[in-house]
Amino acid sequence: MANPFVLKLQDLKNQSAANVATIFSQGNGSFGVQATDPLVASAGTIINGFYEQAPITYGETAYGYAKNHQTIIALPSLRQLQLEDQAGRPAVSLGAQSVALDMATGILTAVYGVSFAAAEPAALTLTVRSLIGEADADLSAYLLDYQVKSLTYQGELTLTKPGLSLAAAAAAAVDPDDPRVVDRGSQLTSATLASTAQTLTQTVTTQTSQLTAQVQMAGIGTDLRRVVQLLPGAQLELTYLAQLDFGPHRELLPATAATVTALRQRTATYWRDFWAAGEVKISGDEQLDRGLHFNLYQLCQSANRTGAYSIAAKGVSGPGYEGHFFWDTEMYMLPFFTYTQPKIARALLKFRYQQLPQARQRARELGVSAGALFPWRSINGQEASAFFPAGTAQYHLDADIAYAVGLYYETTLDDPFMAKYGLPILWETARFWQNFGAWGERNGQRCFMFHDVTGPDEYTALVDNNYYTNRLAKHNLELFLKYYPQFQACAQLPVTAADMTALQEIAAGIYLGFDQQRQLTPQDDTFLNKPLWPLASTPAANFPLLLHYHPLTIYRYQVNKQPDMLLTNLLFPGEKSPAQQARDYAYYEKVTTHDSSLSRSVFAVLAAQLGYDDAAYQYFLDSALLDLTDLQGNTKDGLHMANLGGSWLSVIYGFAGVSLQDGLLHINNHLPQKWSGLTFRLKIAGRQLQVQLTKDQTTVELLSGAPLEVVIAGQPTTLAAQVE
Repeated sequence: MANPFVLKLQDLKNQSAANVATIFSQGNGSFGVQATDPLVASAGTIINGFYEQAPITYGETAYGYAKNHQTIIALPSLRQLQLEDQAGRPAVSLGAQSVALDMATGILTAVYGVSFAAAEPAALTLTVRSLIGEADADLSAYLLDYQVKSLTYQGELTLTKPGLSLAAAAAAAVDPDDPRVVDRGSQLTSATLASTAQTLTQTVTTQTSQLTAQVQMAGIGTDLRRVVQLLPGAQLELTYLAQLDFGPHRELLPATAATVTALRQRTATYWRDFWAAGEVKISGDEQLDRGLHFNLYQLCQSANRTGAYSIAAKGVSGPGYEGHFFWDTEMYMLPFFTYTQPKIARALLKFRYQQLPQARQRARELGVSAGALFPWRSINGQEASAFFPAGTAQYHLDADIAYAVGLYYETTLDDPFMAKYGLPILWETARFWQNFGAWGERNGQRCFMFHDVTGPDEYTALVDNNYYTNRLAKHNLELFLKYYPQFQACAQLPVTAADMTALQEIAAGIYLGFDQQRQLTPQDDTFLNKPLWPLASTPAANFPLLLHYHPLTIYRYQVNKQPDMLLTNLLFPGEKSPAQQARDYAYYEKVTTHDSSLSRSVFAVLAAQLGYDDAAYQYFLDSALLDLTDLQGNTKDGLHMANLGGSWLSVIYGFAGVSLQDGLLHINNHLPQKWSGLTFRLKIAGRQLQVQLTKDQTTVELLSGAPLEVVIAGQPTTLAAQVE
């Protein structure tokens, strides 16, 4: 039986160097290191929040446009090692012979062939074992063990562990026609703070944003430069500790053998505890089982645990999307952490709270007199989207964050969080909707509506009453109205009785469209009246559409980049009848291109809940293996973090039918026919649950905590921990 915790080079469909570097990247949410070839000078170190900015140049500008680009900086790889033979010739890499990632321990092992001339066979092998610190005390640490073994080489060999040479980093590959991959260039300066035979400490500073990162490279019982004599069959082992100080300041670890031993132990403990809380086991499909383990492992590596930053669209695995944070953090990634790693979920939501001052200012710039509007894409809290129709106009981000606050609280019952962070977010976002929307009339009734908005589907922009936006805004208001009375004494918000009355009226009056003639839920006021995009006759080479057609061309048609309205059926289970959900699913499936990596997981969840076993399985297959198969063709730019979270949603919300309704956990077994079993764990209100599904049985066990009532297949059940 294959080990689901081990991923090897041969498991990848695309084994190009750039793809391998991304797939096997290591990170801890504060920074990440791609699995680059150590003998090839390249970029490969990604620091969460370390960005450069530059003015956005518009051909025609207008009031309130975003002012500055924010672009994550890819620093030189920390993996680099320089080798020279006795003639002074630099080593030539013959490429990776093997790569293996042990996700149970966080250790990456890669073996490279080494020559000193391109035409010569390998004279040496270089083995690199690396791990990144995961415990709170180790978030600055990256450990490297090198083993140099002579095959045929005899003579003097010089080994140098270099510092960060900014000129040595290779430029990132850029497609000028792909807005997802941008290299705006960076003006960095570096300085050496301290240098000894065993230690080099440097700073790297951005020119415009004036951010400084400090990097220390230290040999553990060895110098940074060594000259040795080798004979065939001999080998040499070296250990280096790289430490990176950026963001919340932390004292660097002492560069000693004892530190290295403790670092290894704490990292192993971290991963043991992570898997004990969050592992999902699929029985009957080894490939998908390993793929899901990989997705959860990388999702965890992407999550900042300090509250200073969020999860970028590519995490810390690559520079794609310029390192920006989007809505998908809250809607696709946070549920996994909320149910399995609530401490991390809390930190990620605290980050949004800390952005409220900039969000209030942005709302004023957009002509909204009260409340806060979070930036569509950003690193520092200011809007960085230069294309407002598919950027700033996605106001739903406010309600997405509010939804995540509600889910976190209802899952954890974390009263201090809600009082200090959650309720202020709900208040400011609720006030935004109150002052952004307007009363009008529909079907002879007075309704509250939202005009000129863009929903999650970026192929439809600036429309009235996007269903997803309206439904999430309604939920946003309802959350505040529900929790304000409970926490008003400690939250100390300037809420009046008139405010509560106004918000109650708006929440009840928000317009939610329905097409009586078609018996469909319309995506917005105009979507169903547009002509259908001719998907059947569109050449396969013309997908994704955004790279081959002007936005105005796409906007004229019924075509989805990803499911928009359908996502509400996932977020609010049981709100619509199964028949209505089936009609909506069938209609929107036909007009969806899946050009977004966020798309397939939503369809997997809904198909499973509707009993469409084959469709659910295929959608999940594509989602779970998306990066391992390079399905989107751009994994080299970074992992698709939202899809990684989406694959967990597919299993837990879809195949296991998990939902939280009225404070009760519901579980409904939709196990695919191809699987023999599914096992996972959840944390609910301080309790630890284990759920096991087979084709004909659902078993829920309370592992720890007080008794808990759950609903299994519609039947209320009280769980009690087993007494030994």
